[in-house]
Order: sequence, then C-alpha cells, then structure tokens
Amino acid sequence: MYKVLISDDEIRICKLIRNLIDWESLGAEVIGIANDGLSAYDMIFEKKPDIVITDIRMPGCDGLEMIRRVREKEINTDFIIISGYQQFDYAQKAIRYGVEDYILKPINERELTDMLRKVISQNDRKRSFVQNQERTEEELRKSNQLMKKNVLNDMLNNMNGAGTNSGALGMDEAMTVQAVLIKPDIDCNIEQFETYRALLQKTEEQADKVFTEAGCNYISTVKDEGVYMIFSLHDNEDIESKFRLVKRNLMVQNSAFFPKFTITVGVGERKDGMAGLPISIRDARHAMLNRIFLGTGEIIRRSDFRIQEPLKTEEIFTHSIRSRFLERIEVFDFEGLKMIIESIGMSSYKFKNSDGRFVERLSDMILTTYLFGTTALHDEKDTEDLKEKWRKTFLLCVTSKEVFEQLSLILEENLKMLLEQNNRAQAKPVMEAKAYLQEHYRESIRLEDISNMEGFNSTYFSTLFKKETGQNFSDYLIELRVNRAKILLTDSNLSVSDIAEEVGYQDLKYFSRIFKRLTGLNPTEYRRLYHKIG
Repeated sequence: MYKVLISDDEIRICKLIRNLIDWESLGAEVIGIANDGLSAYDMIFEKKPDIVITDIRMPGCDGLEMIRRVREKEINTDFIIISGYQQFDYAQKAIRYGVEDYILKPINERELTDMLRKVISQNDRKRSFVQNQERTEEELRKSNQLMKKNVLNDMLNNMNGAGTNSGALGMDEAMTVQAVLIKPDIDCNIEQFETYRALLQKTEEQADKVFTEAGCNYISTVKDEGVYMIFSLHDNEDIESKFRLVKRNLMVQNSAFFPKFTITVGVGERKDGMAGLPISIRDARHAMLNRIFLGTGEIIRRSDFRIQEPLKTEEIFTHSIRSRFLERIEVFDFEGLKMIIESIGMSSYKFKNSDGRFVERLSDMILTTYLFGTTALHDEKDTEDLKEKWRKTFLLCVTSKEVFEQLSLILEENLKMLLEQNNRAQAKPVMEAKAYLQEHYRESIRLEDISNMEGFNSTYFSTLFKKETGQNFSDYLIELRVNRAKILLTDSNLSVSDIAEEVGYQDLKYFSRIFKRLTGLNPTEYRRLYHKIG
C-alpha cells in the first residue's frame, strides 16, 4: 500500500482530494493532511510518504521550498504539484527538484487519478527493480559466504596448505590472523546431541550479529566441536570484549531453558600472515580442550595452559594395564573393565603435565584397544557406530572425570550387548541340533554326527549343548524318545515292541529299562495305569 500526503493551505481542497479519489483501487492510502509547508515538511520527515500532493503557494514555506528541503535530506518521495497558476518559472523549478507532474486547479478527478496511476506504476517498476537487485546481491553475498565457509571447512579438515586459500577466504595474505573457537555446553547426554547442534547454529548467529555490527573482517563456520571464527585483524584490534558480549547475550537467551548452559571461547594466538593460520586454529582447538581442566564458561587462551613435557599415553596406559584390559574383555568382566578405566582416569588428572589433548588421546587409545579386543565380535558398521558415539559423547563432556566415566559406561553397555550376541550365537547351533533331533529321533544318532553337522568338534559341542539345555546330549535324546513313547502308549494301539522301534530302540528290554528309569514304570504298567485313570 502506497502512502500519500496531501498538502494545501485550503482545507476544503485537501478534503476534496481525499474524497475525490478511489485510493483503495490504486493500492494507496492517505496518511495525513497538512495546511502549510512547514507542517508538510515535518510530516514527510516523520511518516516518509511515497507520494506528496502539494500546492505551491502556502504560508510559512511554499511548496517548492518544501520540496527543495526534502530533496536535500534525500528522502525518497514523489511529488505532484497542484496550483492555480500556470507559470513557467514554477514548472522549471519543479522539474529541477524532480517533481513527477504538475496540474492546474480546478482539480479534475480523472486527470489526478491518471497522474497517480502513472506515479504508482513508476514506483512499482522501481520497487521491482530494487527488490530484484537486492535479491541478486543477497544471493551473491550468500554464494560468496558459502564458498568461504567451504574453503574454511576444507582447511579445518585438512590443515596442510591452508595458506594457499587466503584469497578464497577474502583475507589479505599479509594481515594479522587469529582463530577463535566458541562452544556451548549443556549436559553430557548423547540424547541431546541434536539440541546441542541447534545451539551451535544459534551461537554462530549471535556471533555474526555482534561482529558484523562491529565491522570486523572474519569468516565463520559451524563444526561439531564448536563455531570456528577466523579474523583478519588490524594492529591492536580488540575482539575479546565482543566475545564477552556474545557470551552474555547467549546466556540471557538460553540459561532459562538449559540450567547447565555455558559458553566457552578458545582463543588461538595471533599470527602475522595467513601462513600462521593453521597454528592459530590448533591453538584454539587445544584451548577449548583444556576447558575440561580450567572449567567452562571462560575465555581460554592457548597461553593459559602450557606444559613443559607433555605426558605420553603409554606412561599411564602401560603394556601390563593394556594386557589386563584385554583379558577383562575376553571374559566379559564388566566390573573389571570399569575399574581399569576408572584407575586410568584418576591417574590422568592427578598429573600436573596432563592437559585436554592428552585426555583426548588417552580416551581414544582406550577405545582403540577395546575395538581390537572385540574385533571378532564387531562388524565394520558396529565399529564405526561405536567410534561415532564416543566422538559425540566426548564433545559433550566438560570435565576429565566425566570423560572417563562416560567412556566406561559406553564400553560397558557395548560389551553387554556383545555378550548377548555371543550367547545367542552359541545358542543357535544347539537350537538347530534340538530341531534336528525332534525330526530324526527314530534314527541312530550320535553326538559326533550332530557336532559335525554344526561345524564343531564333539567335545566343545557337548559342553555347549549342556550349557544351553542343562542336560548332556545322550540324556536329552533319551528323554525326547521316552516322551514320544508316552504319547504312543496312550494314544495308539501299537504294541510296546512296535513303539520301541518307532522311537529308535531295537532292543525291547533296553527300551523298557530306560523307560522305567525315567518314569518309575515299565511301558505296559504306564499304559495300564493311564487307561485305568482315564
């Protein structure tokens, strides 16, 4: 809807114009009426009308002077002059001030409507052009920003040769550069990882808002470990105060929804030239890792946590501990596994020369050893899923103690799952053997025959069979045959001799002896008793 202001020293003329035109059909509305040039100027400055219909001769300030002042302020308004005088000098000045049209009183409805329609049509074309231009510029900006983000992502994924991308990042090769990593923390719960990712996006949006308003030259991208920001800086340019503002704004926005919400900023060292950017990025990463010792919610610099002689993982996860760790896995000893990881964790955070990078490497070594110990039980997908689960969980941990507690829980849960799978795998051949016996119990069947059929030696299969059924193989087969004989004795008229053969016994005396041992009665007595009771 176009906004129209009417200005004339005669109130009746203003009312006439307002009532004469069908504004709605033109897509316009009258937003005000002024009866002198100064009032008109003030209303234009305040309400920013799209079109002003004005008389020339008005008290205080005539129409042309009012137009001149508006043009000096560069307010984008179109003017239509209405006057009772047809003078050439007025027309010249009106043209010079960019007046759209000039009509004489008395006002003709059709003439004014046509003039308004013409001005509005011109404005429609201008607006369309501006919108298209803005849309194109925005698309180009987004495309350029996306290209820079892709370059930065490639750099973060592969730090080699990072300096060659300075042009693509839109940064001067000779400028001072600095990498900063911003990370929200909420709760170490893998179920909330997607919520955490959403908070990463909000963090980038807030940082973009603050640093764009400050006119900083930077490029940012979101990774799971946080929001990376790469700055091209002038000498002594302060960015830490702006990060404090980002932290404060994010705390206000999110702390009510997430009681444990904090924002940590890892600051890399400033480097002269793009060649030093990979070092600054690593510094920012290491600073962020050290929040598990220094605490979250701080601005941490790489210089805040330097150690003279970094620990080696082998100093804590020694060969003997690794051997015991693998032994606990082999026998599915959950408690033993938990105790070893807990002991490793306690050792790691009591050393003064331990830091976040060391804890990360140590936890990764424990996971790698676990995967080695369970290689035969994991397929490739299971292995990758477990690695991914730990990667995400580690990013959510905020203390060294929490790292090893969470690792212990994840490995215990996985080992229990593998035990269940192993038990099911062991039960399967026994189930197949039982199914085979139920179909072929009449035949002469040996333990060796069934073992070979399932692909095991007879000694191992005998042990496995007893573990799953609670009976040894021969006792199970005898009980199966006797139970089948019971059914035939009660439900058929077959002789005892025929029944013996039917259930796999050629020797009647042996069958009767076996039957009595299990039931307390010989076959004939069992049949007689059943019929007597029936």
